[in-house]
Order: sequence, then structure tokens, then C-alpha cells
Amino acid sequence: MFSCSNEEEIQKPDTSKEVQTDDPAIGYKSPFDFPTVNLIDFPYVFKNDTDLDFELVAYVGLAFHDGIDDLTHFGIGIAGGSPNSYDLINLTVGGLEYGNSIPTIPMMFPAFSTSEIYEGGHLCPTRYGSGSTPVGLFFDIEGSGATSNEAAFLGKMGKVYYFKYDALDANGGSVASGLVKVFFPPNAALGANWSYGGIDVLTGDKLMYENTTREICIITDTVSSSYYPYDEFVYAGRVYKIVTEIDENGIYVRMVY
Repeated sequence: MFSCSNEEEIQKPDTSKEVQTDDPAIGYKSPFDFPTVNLIDFPYVFKNDTDLDFELVAYVGLAFHDGIDDLTHFGIGIAGGSPNSYDLINLTVGGLEYGNSIPTIPMMFPAFSTSEIYEGGHLCPTRYGSGSTPVGLFFDIEGSGATSNEAAFLGKMGKVYYFKYDALDANGGSVASGLVKVFFPPNAALGANWSYGGIDVLTGDKLMYENTTREICIITDTVSSSYYPYDEFVYAGRVYKIVTEIDENGIYVRMVY
């Protein structure tokens, strides 16, 4: 059983095969797989190939769906009220198990830089630890109001779903801002291997999860969605682009012109 105090392993199905999400019908691969969650770790890579500084706020939510929104996450109570449950007050706002996310404090990625967030044994490094990057980057949700229980829980069972960005000039002034989702193919025609998982509270978009790996993804419909896995703006005569990507080895955020 998962413990917020000592981060023991989460209960999981018995499996001898690692099955990361791989759906060639829609062109989507990711490193996420609930049955082997205790064996997964991968980097979030941030590459800024522009002359502007970029400030990002990541939004972290539950990575996997157990099939029912009942505030019991794979057998673990997450709404408090009993000795065997965790009071994840920010994740369960509105009585929801799925759909909420918690922002990090802002993270700065200077012009022409590459940074990586990674910690062995953690899906989503939410605390500073010995495995953090040399510059000490991690997804600090406690600094923005999350509880220590939430930071520990999401470190093992979390996923970044989108980033709010702010592009800054040499004087620290904002020249553009917006939000980009972690990549999932826009207008994807999903097969029977995907199931409905609720609504994302911030974007209003539909959540779907893959039936085998249990990974939750936010759908992008280019007709009805307000946010995409990419964005762009024009500054000083240049077009700047923010693009997210995902594959079986990691999640990537690129700022280019």
C-alpha cells in the first residue's frame, strides 16, 4: 500500500510485462503504465532555443484512472475521513476524483538553455531530492498550496497535463503568455481501447483513459477546445512557438523561433 510518509510501493496488478501506452492508430506513445508504475521514471525536458526567458507553471493531476470517480483511487481513499485514507484537499475539490490539477510555483528557463526534471522512482518529481537535477528543478506544488500528502501522492501517481507560460524580455517584462497542453493528438479518433474519464476542470475538455495502461489524457478538439499542445506569438518581427511532445522515453517542452 502506498504511504505518504515513506513512499512504499502502490498496490498494483501482478504483471511481468511492461506495457507503456502505444496506440499506433492515433500516433500516440507515452511512458505511462499503471501496472508497472513503481518501475517507471523518465525525464521532463525543457529546451529554450530562443532569446527570451520563459517562465512556466506546470499543472499536476492524477495520471491514472481506476474506472470510477468515487474518491477511492485504486483502493486508496483520497478524500479523508477514515484512518486508511489521505486528505487530498486540492485534488478532490468539488467532490471529484478526476479533473482537478495543482499548479507549481513558477519555473524559469533562461534564453538558449536546456533543463531536465527527473528523479529515479518518481513519475512526477514534486519534491527536492538527491535525484533532482543539478539546478534543483522539481515540480514544487507545495510552494503553491498543495499539502505534503498531495506532493508525496502525486510524486508516485502524478502527471503534468499542461503548462502556463510567460515569455519575458531582457528586462523581465512579459511579451506573451498562454497555456499549452502536454501532447495528445488533436481530433484523435479513439478506438474501443479508450474510455471516458470525466472533464478537466481548468480547460473544460474531455478526459479519456487507455483501458490497459489506465493513462489519462486530455482530449483536444480543434473546433471546441480553447487550448492545444502548441501555441505561438509574434514579438519583434519573429514568430515564437511553444510545442510539447511525448514518447515512450519522456515529455518534452520546446520554445523555438
